[in-house]
Amino acid sequence: TVWVFRSKPFLVLGRISYLQYLMQHVLQGWIKRTFGWEDNDTAKLLFIPALLVFSYCCQRWVEKPYTEYQRWRQERGVKGCDDRAIARVEAVIAKLPSKRRGQ
Repeated sequence: TVWVFRSKPFLVLGRISYLQYLMQHVLQGWIKRTFGWEDNDTAKLLFIPALLVFSYCCQRWVEKPYTEYQRWRQERGVKGCDDRAIARVEAVIAKLPSKRRGQ
């Protein structure tokens, strides 16, 4: 059974599972507004395959490139605006009297 779960289809499903969870309501809402949902059996039938394709596309062209960019940035020590904002907030908190910091 180990080889089954290490097969390409299961590995792809594992990679896109979180995106499926996140995108199910987005896609269903769009289908509901565009094609109708209650009386549309075709939309209900095609929802799961469409969700798989949509999630794969989001993973392939959004999540993966952004993750690679974050790794690249971390390896080279490039600070982004989010890193600078967090550093500023931490500096302000460090200057507060200890009573305000809960100590």
